[in-house]
Order: sequence, then structure tokens, then C-alpha cells
Amino acid sequence: MMMIIMTALSDDYYLIGSDKDVALVKYRVAATQTPNSSQLWNNIGMCFFGKGKHVAAVACLKRAVYFTPFEWIISYNLGDVMRW
Repeated sequence: MMMIIMTALSDDYYLIGSDKDVALVKYRVAATQTPNSSQLWNNIGMCFFGKGKHVAAVACLKRAVYFTPFEWIISYNLGDVMRW
């Protein structure tokens, strides 16, 4: 299953299938530049979810909700991760 994630930092699209580790490395670099980006933490959380690391996914998504509490898609993703 392939998934396309758009970062909030640029117009680049990352094709993520088995390349979740590569995406996480790129997101780690981006997190040093914009640590308060809720879209970035949402993407990191969903990468962890895709890898089966649910605790890390919940932590990242909670951080994303902290930065923008009224962004519905982040809350939806958090609820989706919490179901598993």
C-alpha cells in the first residue's frame, strides 16, 4: 500500500511505502528547523503508526494536537491510532 504525504514545509511530496525510515530521517531534519509545526508532527506520528510503533505515534500526534488543537485531521489521526 502506497501513501503520499505532503509536508507543510515545502511543496515536496514523499512517496512512502517501505521508505518510512527514510521519511523519518527527513522529518527529523525538518523538525530541527520548525519544531512547532503541527503538520510535521502529524506526519511523523503517522509514519510511526505505519511502522507499528503505536506509543511513538500517539506521542507525536499529541504534540501536534498541542500546537493546533482545532485541526480536525490531527485529532482524527490520533483517534485512529488510539483504536489500535
